[in-house]
Amino acid sequence: MDKPTRTRKPIWTLLLLAPMSGEMLSGSMPPLEFFNPFAVVMLMIFYGSGALIIREFVRRWGKGLPSIWLLGLAYGIYEEGVVVRSFFDPAWGALDFLAEYGRWIGVNWIWTFGLTLFHATVSITIPIVLVELMYPAHRDQLWLTRRGLQIHCGLFLLWIPLSPLFEMHAPPLAFVGCAVAIVGLVILARRWTGPAVDAPHPPASPRRIMLLGFGGMSIIPLVLWFFPAWGFPPLVTGLLAFLLPYVVVGRMHRLGVSGWTDYHFWAFAFGGLVVWILIAFIGELSGALGMSLVGIGYAVFMRRLGRRIRQREPHDDAPTPQEAVEQALLPGGLS
Repeated sequence: MDKPTRTRKPIWTLLLLAPMSGEMLSGSMPPLEFFNPFAVVMLMIFYGSGALIIREFVRRWGKGLPSIWLLGLAYGIYEEGVVVRSFFDPAWGALDFLAEYGRWIGVNWIWTFGLTLFHATVSITIPIVLVELMYPAHRDQLWLTRRGLQIHCGLFLLWIPLSPLFEMHAPPLAFVGCAVAIVGLVILARRWTGPAVDAPHPPASPRRIMLLGFGGMSIIPLVLWFFPAWGFPPLVTGLLAFLLPYVVVGRMHRLGVSGWTDYHFWAFAFGGLVVWILIAFIGELSGALGMSLVGIGYAVFMRRLGRRIRQREPHDDAPTPQEAVEQALLPGGLS
């Protein structure tokens, strides 16, 4: 592993992109709320430092994307279980009918499963992947010195003494459960070697990989909003959320993930982000001002990034970024 680089561009990009994806694109904080200077700084410390710490530890361990995702799960538990405590408090404003749907032994289980998957994927993994695609020369390098890593860890952990500001409550045993889960995920991420694959499949077309990203990501809003609203039994909804990673990882291996290029990973990330781009437009219709601009901004950003990647590694069977955006956003797209 190389020594930490002096470049600051990847660091600042990740510090900003992680909270933009986790809070603004999801609609939790529309642009007028997000771009409050105080809010931006606090979210960069929380989301950005979290993503940066995860990326740095995984590179120091010599691990890859699965370890980033596993630590992303740990991040989701830390944010929502330890700091915000929305996993346990039925009065959390964003819960709505999930305050009762799937609640058992003091835990909002459906919210817990869905939101942990969301943070691991949208708040952590996708921003890290995109920033490394933007700066491929720095992908395998360390970005922080030991002192820099300690500073970001300190800022990230600062949220624990600040958590009473959220005025959320949870029983002491809940924090023990969160701590055990976080430690277990960190150990698993550190030791992860990946499943043995006897005969790796050749890489599939970016179109199929984009569809997988879209289909896999679609389950998260279905679990958090639609299945509960449609009256699905909570056990079925929770089981679907629990099995989702296994299904997606299995499909990734069948689509030749071991041979994916940067363009394949771009297609996978874009397919997943299309779900939230579409939800951003729905949010605008629901009264969240500026969300359509957020959706357009992300679509343009991904289109330009895809064009850059395609120029450095062309694929004859791949859709152009323009075609990908049109396929995803026009009626009948991704079908």
